[in-house]
Amino acid sequence: MAGRRPTPSNPVVVDPPLRDIQRELKKLDDPRRWTRELRLVNKNAAEFVAAKARDKAETPIERLTAKSIKAQGEQRRSKVSIGGARAPWALGGEFGSIQYRQFRPWRGNQWTAMPSDVGYMVHPAIEENRDEFTERYADDVQSFLGDAFPD
Repeated sequence: MAGRRPTPSNPVVVDPPLRDIQRELKKLDDPRRWTRELRLVNKNAAEFVAAKARDKAETPIERLTAKSIKAQGEQRRSKVSIGGARAPWALGGEFGSIQYRQFRPWRGNQWTAMPSDVGYMVHPAIEENRDEFTERYADDVQSFLGDAFPD
């Protein structure tokens, strides 16, 4: 079901692809219900990572940044966003800084051979919880598909 070719930004690949599942959901009796539930499955997956990331906040600026970490779910993807208009410092809280001393030291913003060297909250949360996330997401998608397509 899950895990064809994962990448750092996409740790779980669903087979068949979510776009194919989405297309089949639209053929069901109540397509709005099922597409809404698919969004909830994806949002729950993102919330798992967002909660783990919020728990990693150590410094005062990171605790402020943690408040801006939000989970979002779409029909085809889960997303974790950080920052925004009310938290313009949030990327400094996540990645650190070379120039500004209120942040921890710069840890980069690109995935490298050592993903643990990137960021302080969101990126490490993804890396450290990849296996548990993958299992939970695969189980949630499998359960959702069993409900939507009981045949």
